[in-house]
Amino acid sequence: MQGRFKSVEEIKVLRHSCSIAEMGMEAGLAAVKIGAVEREIAGEVSKALFAKGATALGFMPNIAAGERPGILFSSSKFVRRNELVRVDISSVWNGYYSCIARTVFTGKPANEIMDVYNALKEAHEKGLEYIKPGITNYQLYEFTKKEIEKLTGGGYSLPFFLGHGIGVSLIDEPWIFEKSSCEETELKEGMCFLFEPVIHVQGYGDVALTDCVAVTETGVELLTRTDRSLFIEEFGVYQRV
Repeated sequence: MQGRFKSVEEIKVLRHSCSIAEMGMEAGLAAVKIGAVEREIAGEVSKALFAKGATALGFMPNIAAGERPGILFSSSKFVRRNELVRVDISSVWNGYYSCIARTVFTGKPANEIMDVYNALKEAHEKGLEYIKPGITNYQLYEFTKKEIEKLTGGGYSLPFFLGHGIGVSLIDEPWIFEKSSCEETELKEGMCFLFEPVIHVQGYGDVALTDCVAVTETGVELLTRTDRSLFIEEFGVYQRV
């Protein structure tokens, strides 16, 4: 129970931890290119995190390029053209964890990719607007799930999870899962958690957005602010759409 709530001072520490993770994210996004190796990209992220003041890694940066059945972490796989690349980062500063994930596409994305990404991004934005004291973890999960299903015409949905608490441990309460997977919890001021909707696109990989948030008196504070556009890499040229 104690881990659910963060003081004003603790949230300040979390903000700084998140700012370090965001600098690592910029390094990771810049390192994603066709022909790069997942572990090499993870190495660039790790170097940037420590250079910016991280005291530890929450986990080894997870660079997931394309379809990777059974592979949970960055591997020796090369990034190929026409893949979704999930860049998932966690750093630690002064004992507090942060986490952020963004998505890159290598090549020119098909309309399906753009449609799914825009649906996820809009559902993410609406979910953030929905967060406030008094709603429950179940309500937030169901609201975001229904938004994704509506925005994709029923073609996609959420997995069983949407997020979890974060602070002095990477994984904490509250759990933002479907009803069958956790107990019901009312969201209250001072709760900090990851809001991380993800959609798997067959043949391409994962579309993912992870942000750290803190519940405030009237709504939510976004602790990670890196652009949530789809990052596109083609022939060494990067753009955000």
